Amino acid sequence: MAKDRQVKMTVSWARRVRFDPESRTGTGQPATDEVYKDMANYGLELRLSPTSRIWRYQYRYAGGAPKRITLGDADLMDYNDAKSQAETYRRELESGRDPGLLLYRPNQAATLQDVVDFYKTTLSTGTSTRSNLDRVARKLLAQHGSTPLINITRPMVQHWLDATMWRRPSPKELAAIHAGSMPNSLYRRQGTVVEVRAPGMAIVLIRYMTAAFNRVIDPVSGLVMPPDYRNPFSDMAQWLPWLKDHAPESYARNWGSEQWQEIMRGLNACYLAGRYKTTINNRAGPHPTGIRCLHLIMLTGTRPEEIQSLRWDQIEDYKAAIGGAVVKVKRIIKDRHKTWGKTGRSRQIIVAKAGIKVLEEQRHWLESNGLGDSPWVFPSPGGKGRVCQDGSPAKPYLADVKDYTKALGERCNLDIDLKTYNFRSAYINMALDALGMNWLEVVAENVGHANSKTTLKYYQRNRMDRLAEGAVKADEALADLTK
Repeated sequence: MAKDRQVKMTVSWARRVRFDPESRTGTGQPATDEVYKDMANYGLELRLSPTSRIWRYQYRYAGGAPKRITLGDADLMDYNDAKSQAETYRRELESGRDPGLLLYRPNQAATLQDVVDFYKTTLSTGTSTRSNLDRVARKLLAQHGSTPLINITRPMVQHWLDATMWRRPSPKELAAIHAGSMPNSLYRRQGTVVEVRAPGMAIVLIRYMTAAFNRVIDPVSGLVMPPDYRNPFSDMAQWLPWLKDHAPESYARNWGSEQWQEIMRGLNACYLAGRYKTTINNRAGPHPTGIRCLHLIMLTGTRPEEIQSLRWDQIEDYKAAIGGAVVKVKRIIKDRHKTWGKTGRSRQIIVAKAGIKVLEEQRHWLESNGLGDSPWVFPSPGGKGRVCQDGSPAKPYLADVKDYTKALGERCNLDIDLKTYNFRSAYINMALDALGMNWLEVVAENVGHANSKTTLKYYQRNRMDRLAEGAVKADEALADLTK
């Protein structure tokens, strides 16, 4: 027998609440499940049982019996997503239509467009993936959206990427072509016009489409696929030589001690410059919010988007027992993240001493500037009401830290390849060098890899300090043999 309760739900509450086997019903008997109804959103409820936590939407249509629609697993869908879906059904009900009709979904993925459309339904509305997917896949869908899946094969995808991934060269690329330093596979001459490959766009498109096909091929999708169908975008990089020529050593980055010290010196210079204002609304240096966001990305090795979109209600205190002592850290819980479909669990990001200081300074800065009630740790410096170039509402949080990475690079005296995502691989390699390969699984989980093979294949590269140490020790060992 279920026990119903009316509560005022929040994201953090929904994440913590669990079934209580000792709970009692009005009859004095133990409850077999518990149903919590959201006071703020009529119809939304959370059902707890010993084996599951499920979001549901309850409604009555045309005075009939109560009906319920299952929204999803509460371990994979946070409160905001469940609330958004419930409000969609409520608007349908208020318009005089049965919300149950919205549950219709084709039971067969017949075309490439079907694959992309289904993938969109699985994405959180709070991320940029939907708009980015539309942008990078627009040309592909225009040409092959209606193509039957049986014709979307690996050779077809390879040929399409080879034929379409070209763009105009930058002055720097033209100079490399004239100097003969650019591989022949990365450029071509069309009469008097020179074109270069667009590997960056190709990599992003391959990543999104690989995720889309993996999601549809997954048996839990409920869609029927052609028999023994394989993901045509999977491992596409090995079939495109120009992608290897573009990044022959993958995108792993590793910096030595001298480089790291220079980066941290440049970071301090950015902080210092950001303190001084040229006017009441502008600063002579980069905005403190952006610098702190970049700093926390560096200190955690996370994907930039995970920190840029961070909310205060996703952060909680945690005490860890380390070497017989109790150490206080912060734990960030991300209910929706890149690999949640593979792992089936929330993403945990551990923030230690240096990162905690960054968070405390950001909290103090927000309160000092009248932004203490912002739910975002790193709100957009532009404030509310900002719009994108196309007129759509801009994100309320810091959508990009590219300019802050550039500002940091300008303050470094050494020539270091500074791109925001490079801090992730640099962190991974620094952690592995410091901890040893026995900690590979720990480092992989800390940075959000579903499999440690990803860490080794795409990110791991020893620092020069480490390589030099290994060479010296090997040399000493060989020298001992000759004595």
